[in-house]
Amino acid sequence: MTKATVKIGTRRLKRVIARMGKGDVISDKAFNKYANGVTKYSLAVWDAVIKELPADGFYKAEMTYRPEPPYNVKTAILHLYHNSGVKVKLHGVNSGYSGEGPRGTFKVLTDIGFKQADIAFKKETFLLRRRATANTLQRV
Repeated sequence: MTKATVKIGTRRLKRVIARMGKGDVISDKAFNKYANGVTKYSLAVWDAVIKELPADGFYKAEMTYRPEPPYNVKTAILHLYHNSGVKVKLHGVNSGYSGEGPRGTFKVLTDIGFKQADIAFKKETFLLRRRATANTLQRV
């Protein structure tokens, strides 16, 4: 499964995370085809992920925007990096204003313990880093 986006249903999440390794990606779009731009679907996937990966193992959070064809509409993606080598991508959250999407970003950043979580309302793009506080290479 190395360096591949995992495309599964939510019922198999726990088993898949147990087999994941460095370079693997969990994307909310793989769980729900409506997750692209819908905060509640991204947060449903996030809630399942955070039960399986220890929150203190996330060391980097980055909000990026990219043009999405065919009309080059800006699409927000929140990238979360875990010290086990797993990357989480959420497409239904965004930042830079006070609204549903930034509230979702704020919740995710708060769940993993970033003190600067309010950046979700202030900046359209951001990069937060910290040291992972636990050896989370061992699964919970």
